[in-house]
Parts: sequence; structure tokens; C-alpha cells
Amino acid sequence: MNTLRERIEDMLQGADEASLQADCTRLQQACAAALQQRDPSQPLPASAHEAKQQLETAGEALDAFESELDQENGRLEEQRAELTRAQASLHQASIEVNALTSVLEEKRNSLAQAVEAEPDAALEQAVTAREQQFAAITEELEQLRAELQAADPGIVKLQLDNASHALRRAERDIIDQQQEQAVLKSRLDRAQANGLFEELEAAEQAQAEAEDTLAATERRGAAAKLLWETLNEHRDASRQAYVRPLREGIQNLGKIVFGSDFDIALAEDWTILSVTRSGRTVPFDSLSVGAKEQLGILTRLAAARIVADEGGVPVIIDDALGFSDPSRLQSMGAAIAAAGRDAQVVVLTCTSGRFMYLGEVGVRRL
Repeated sequence: MNTLRERIEDMLQGADEASLQADCTRLQQACAAALQQRDPSQPLPASAHEAKQQLETAGEALDAFESELDQENGRLEEQRAELTRAQASLHQASIEVNALTSVLEEKRNSLAQAVEAEPDAALEQAVTAREQQFAAITEELEQLRAELQAADPGIVKLQLDNASHALRRAERDIIDQQQEQAVLKSRLDRAQANGLFEELEAAEQAQAEAEDTLAATERRGAAAKLLWETLNEHRDASRQAYVRPLREGIQNLGKIVFGSDFDIALAEDWTILSVTRSGRTVPFDSLSVGAKEQLGILTRLAAARIVADEGGVPVIIDDALGFSDPSRLQSMGAAIAAAGRDAQVVVLTCTSGRFMYLGEVGVRRL
């Protein structure tokens, strides 16, 4: 009995009969109002179980509708973002259109001003002048192409190679001079505080230069003596056999210096009778001092190349080409370098600038 009473009190939750009667009346009124608002075509569930099933089905449908609603809201947000981007692109395009329209108007105004400032007749005259200039340039280009085709490619390549070697040697000389300058500057800095050290350096340098000069002079004398003795020994026996090779050798080297149409005439004693250049034949005695000196050097180089296969003799060029202009110094440098590939050529000079166009050669400072 007590247990039943406890269950009743627990279910009532402290409510009295009056409050329960009020709740019952309120629920009945709510049910009546719901029945009045309900669609008559939708019958009520036959039982509480069926109502529960319909409720669960309606809940599932509600969940599905809510999920679809969330998806539709997501697509709506994407479309709104896309709309925002499209509106921004449209705004930017409008700005660009306005800017281009402004530029177009400026161009039209500039064109109108240009037409007013310079009439069509003046423009046509300018076009005609430009066409004439183009025709002249085209004609000059054709002439240059013809001259290039007439030139000897072998000689041009030889001169180019020799110039490249000379440039590399000049760069190395600059580096050597810079290093030597640094050494001298260091010595000068050390000797500033003591004049005796400077005098000692000068004396030692003078002694070394004197010894080098003596040794160089002895070498030159021995080489000249050997060359003289060798030439005298074989001159008479080989004179006739060397006239034709000597002439060809001088011609090959002379074409480097004087052009591809260079030719000479030799006597039986190997002396040069005449020289032909640019279609003109000139006696040797009528040539300038510089040309005679250049031909003399070319003759010696050609002779050295002839005997190179039989042991050869060195060619010593001592402080030459003093009467040659810069362009001729360049071509003579190429000729000497070409001969130096077959024979030994020794150049002695106190003016190194004359031989700056020699190719890949060894340099010894005396």
C-alpha cells in the first residue's frame, strides 16, 4: 500500500487534483482545436502505435528536408559568392572600358591634330624619301656582299685567328704588367723610408739589365753568325731550285699583307724585280721605304719556310717596321704569325706596340 502511494506521489510530482483537472481541460481544448484545424482528408491514426510510426516517418522526412535545405543553402551561398565575383569582374571591366575609351579619344584627338599639323602630301613626301633611303641602303648592302664574296675567305680567317691570338696575348700582357706594377709599388713603399735601399734596387736592376743585354747580344751574334754561315754554305747549290718556291712563298705571305691579287717577279739571284698590286705593276725601286722593308721581311720568312723541313734556320727581325702604318702593321703581324707556324721567328724590338698584332707567341723581356 505504501509502495503504491509512493508511485502515485512520484507520478503526480506534488500536483493536486485541481491542477491536474486544469491540465486535463487544457489538453482537451488543444486536441479539439487541433481537430478543427486538421485536414479532413488526412485520417487520424487508428492507434498510438500507428501514430508513433507516422511521427517517426514525419521526423525522418523532416530530417531529409532539413539536410536538403542545408545543401540548397550551401549552393545559394556559392551562387552568391559567384555573383559577387562576377559583379567585381564587371566593375573592373567597366573601369578598363572607361580607360580604353579615354585612350581611344586621346588617340583620335592626337591623330586629328597630326593630320592638321602635317597634311597628307607631306606624309607622302616623307614616305617617298624613306623609300629612296631604303633603296640606297639596299644597293650599298649588295655592294658590300659582292666585296665580301670577292675577298679570299682563307686570308680573312687567318687574319681573324691572328687577331684573336693577339688579343689574348695582349690581355695576358696587361695582367703581367699589373702584377709587375703591384710588385714595384710594394718595393717603392718599402724603400720610401730609406734612400739606400732604392739605390741598391736601381743598381741591381741596372746590373741585371746589363747582363740580359749582354746575353741577348751574344745570342743574337751567335744566331746571326750561324745564319750567315749556313746561308753562304747552301746558297750557290740551291739558288736555282729555290727561285720558284721562294716566289710562291713570298706571294702567299704577300697576299695577307697587300691583298689577294698580289704578285711579284724575281730575278735568278732572288732579287725582287717588280710588284703587282690592284692590277698595276711597279718596279721594286719605285716602292716606298716601308713597302721595301715589308717585302724584305716577307722574303726572309718565305725562305725560312722553304728550309723548315730540312732543319730550318731562325729568322731574326730586329726593330723593324718603323715605316709601316697601323693597318700595315696589323697585316704584317698576321703574315709573321703565319710564317711562325712553320719556321722559328725571333723578333727583337724596343717598341712592342709595332708587333702587338702577332698571334699566340712567346714574349721575353730583356
